[in-house]
Amino acid sequence: MSKYILSPEAQNSLKNIKEYSIRNFGTDRTKAYLQNFQKRFQQLSENPARGIMRKDLKVGYYSYFVG
Repeated sequence: MSKYILSPEAQNSLKNIKEYSIRNFGTDRTKAYLQNFQKRFQQLSENPARGIMRKDLKVGYYSYFVG
């Protein structure tokens, strides 16, 4: 199993997403949403080519839709 490390900025973004989601969608939906993020992070760490190359952010960065 591959590992991934979230930057402090990414961790802060997830914290803000969690707070917003709890306020607007409730804890159950927020929990499912954040679990989806973790699943996608793991999938991308195992196979980065699944994502979309994001040279506009930084060479070697990929993104993958979660929603």
